[in-house]
Amino acid sequence: MLVSLYREKGTSQGIRDAIRFFLGIEADSIDSFHGTTLILGESELGVDWELGPDERFDLYAFDVTVGRALSDTERRRIRFLVEYLKPAHTHFIDLIEPVPPEVIDHLELGLSELGVNWRLH
Repeated sequence: MLVSLYREKGTSQGIRDAIRFFLGIEADSIDSFHGTTLILGESELGVDWELGPDERFDLYAFDVTVGRALSDTERRRIRFLVEYLKPAHTHFIDLIEPVPPEVIDHLELGLSELGVNWRLH
């Protein structure tokens, strides 16, 4: 198994297989990075648009998406594996994971509804 992982080093399939083998976590996708687009007259720098690198950087940049929320340890280990296995000329930008739903455990006037998002204990 380790020989096949070494042969796939530097490929998206190799990164996916290594994450599955070492951590037991399924990487849903490894997608090329697309920066935010500037809309003239609407976009505000630092609010919904960020100044970034040129198109050549985007060609070699990628994100890794997983299907579940991760612990800090799992996040750190995935980042280590991806940085080790990626080709030297590429840029690992972000590890994307689902955001857990917001839990409101207290009554908020005007927002909480009995039986919907708040329960009387």
